[in-house]
Amino acid sequence: MKQIIKTELLNICNTLKETEFKNLNTDAISFEINYGTSFGDYSSNICFSISKQINIPPKVVAEKIINLFSQKQYFSEVFEKNNFLNFNINRNFLNKYILSFPKNKISYPKTNKKIQVEFVSANPTGPLTIANARGAFYGNALANILKFTGNDVTKEYYVNDKGNQIFHLGVTLLKILNIDPQVEYSEDNLYKGDHLTELAKEVKDAALKYEKKLKDIPDLDKNTKRTLVEITIGRLAANINLEKIKKALNNQCNIHFDNYFCESFLWSTDTFSFLLKQKLIYEKDKALFLKTTLFNDDKDRVVMRSDNTHTYFFTDIVYHLNKFGANIKTLSDSFPNSYKKFVNRKFDKVIDIFGADHYSEANQLKTMMEYFKSKQVIDLHSNLDILLMQFLTLQGGEKMSKRKGNFNTLEDFVNTASLDAANFFILERSIDKHLIFDMNLAKEQSEKNPVFYTQYAYARICSILKKNFFKFNIYKNLDILQEPEEIKLMKLIIKLPDLIEEVSNNYQIHLLTSYLIELSKTFHAFYTNHNILKSNFKLKQARLNLIKSVKTAFEICFNLINIKPKQKM
Repeated sequence: MKQIIKTELLNICNTLKETEFKNLNTDAISFEINYGTSFGDYSSNICFSISKQINIPPKVVAEKIINLFSQKQYFSEVFEKNNFLNFNINRNFLNKYILSFPKNKISYPKTNKKIQVEFVSANPTGPLTIANARGAFYGNALANILKFTGNDVTKEYYVNDKGNQIFHLGVTLLKILNIDPQVEYSEDNLYKGDHLTELAKEVKDAALKYEKKLKDIPDLDKNTKRTLVEITIGRLAANINLEKIKKALNNQCNIHFDNYFCESFLWSTDTFSFLLKQKLIYEKDKALFLKTTLFNDDKDRVVMRSDNTHTYFFTDIVYHLNKFGANIKTLSDSFPNSYKKFVNRKFDKVIDIFGADHYSEANQLKTMMEYFKSKQVIDLHSNLDILLMQFLTLQGGEKMSKRKGNFNTLEDFVNTASLDAANFFILERSIDKHLIFDMNLAKEQSEKNPVFYTQYAYARICSILKKNFFKFNIYKNLDILQEPEEIKLMKLIIKLPDLIEEVSNNYQIHLLTSYLIELSKTFHAFYTNHNILKSNFKLKQARLNLIKSVKTAFEICFNLINIKPKQKM
């Protein structure tokens, strides 16, 4: 419906340009549709936009548009209220839509747009924690919605399998096995937690080989020893952890990534060379800095430390150049043949889901991608969206840290709350708001729990349809449906395609959970006030056709946010 309105209004504007308002700029007019209850089924602020341009009252603009409006088969009324243009859906069109909805459901044209959604990407130094849950469920739902609306979507997990955290993981495990790593390290950087004891057993053979190598070649320099700890112990442990992470995501969370991209795949030399030629890198205190202050940063950023290790910021730059198919080398020569799909990827849009504590780095990463666009290293139309997500905590819970060993695993969280409750509660709140997860409410079997409330509405519909043993597509005149709850259910269904498209553009997934609650609330009221199966024959037939469409709307929404539709409760 939204697209029909936008097209019609744009045609009217073009007509006005040719007749009365020759200088009208249609590019500047907003065609966003506002959903309202006290106005029409749809409303638009177009009258304000035109009024500002041509300096006549919005009410006069509305009158001119209404006189030219031609889409009467879709809308029964177009009217002005409070300077907004309002649209009420034609009842005949609404009836036809509801009857066809269970069969046709919702479809969107293929966009041919390649979109990558990167989410979770937690360091493989231990199990995933509750802190990772929000990004996991939000990223998965967003990818589902983008794919549903016609995009070619890739879900990717970035694996930090090299660098300081992997080195410190290796040292931690050697210490647990009472093997002297013979390298410099800080006790404060070592990891803690019961899971490390089992992990140490799994890398014991590699650790013993490391110990033997130190005895066989006693004059190894400290950098070589550090590299050996990182590669032979730390990376092995990280790979073991990664397999456990995959298993938790697949089995406990029903989240399946298309790609796991390892940091060790990246080749940084050519990126360094390019930035050096651009005179954007300089040395200070034996470290290399990138001149990000040229791009309104508050300080220049370190890209290589004094120990010759890269910073997260620099590897993020190289990784994103790979995402956008940069015309400089981004992959190492040791890149495995089985992962050739990472060459020349050229995503049109990349969506990163970061924690809110990455605000500064996110801004600079976006700035650097704009710089590479300007130098034609990546395509001018490449688009990077970085979504910053506030933290999730359990009600009364303490702050979690893998390094300190005080964390609740994602698996335990999902098993305690249930997968459906974890999904719904997390998606119910905008990601720019802090989320305190109420575990007691998540486990409650009552209408206070929004997951139970929505699933119970769906189960009620399934029960009603199951009791109806004969076909109910004989009587298809829905004009007989006149109760407020019936009309509201019909209008909620017809607005669902617009809502999903809106969410695919603004990433506000909580609008979808709000829709589910409103749909459930309206259906429960309908069920309470009107006995469907005891209605007269024609009314019963019409109502059964209506709730069949409501059932389809529930299934579409549940599928998008990874909630299981329950036929029995």
